[in-house]
Amino acid sequence: MKFLISALVLLSSVQAKSGVTKAGDGGHAVICRTFQSDGPLPTYTIELFDLYLMRIRFGKQSLMNQTTAVASQNRVFLCSYMKKLEVRMNRHVHDARITQAFSKACTIGNEARFVNDFNREDLSSVTIPLPSNCSLQQIAKIDLSKPETTIELDYSIAESLGFAEYSALMLHESLHTVFENHDLIRKLVGYAVASERFQSDTADTLNRQLLQP
Repeated sequence: MKFLISALVLLSSVQAKSGVTKAGDGGHAVICRTFQSDGPLPTYTIELFDLYLMRIRFGKQSLMNQTTAVASQNRVFLCSYMKKLEVRMNRHVHDARITQAFSKACTIGNEARFVNDFNREDLSSVTIPLPSNCSLQQIAKIDLSKPETTIELDYSIAESLGFAEYSALMLHESLHTVFENHDLIRKLVGYAVASERFQSDTADTLNRQLLQP
């Protein structure tokens, strides 16, 4: 019951937890730096912001098991993985816009460009409760002004994303083509990769929100 109550709270308002932020405007990641006891160089972890919100609220049990294959080396599997996520989600949530987004995620994910001169937006004024060794950084930009949807990715960061996180990022970007509510987009991405229990417990709440204008 405690898990169900917490899940419903997230679906009603992630914004209250994360504070006022522009992080729904594009692909963002939480990047954390740690130092090993046996060496002077830091190591970094990269976590898609949408999935970070899920994990800090409910723990890893709220997310289904993820593959760790590197994204840029496994894009050939992106479409089949997207179909798997879509089938899981369709057991509980039915919305033509989401189906459209999954289809587009397959296309734009395979055509996304990894660039070295990625121009990040300034997030210095964004207020999000993060550990002191972590920061929020933009890692993707989507251009909706052209007939062909294009995405640019920050090579220095996005190239190291795990395959599941890369897929979630592409879904996030494609959802921007059919939804304007950034908070809803984050919820849909989190829901798509959530555990079966989480999806079942929160489906009614999400379906009601999708019916809202």
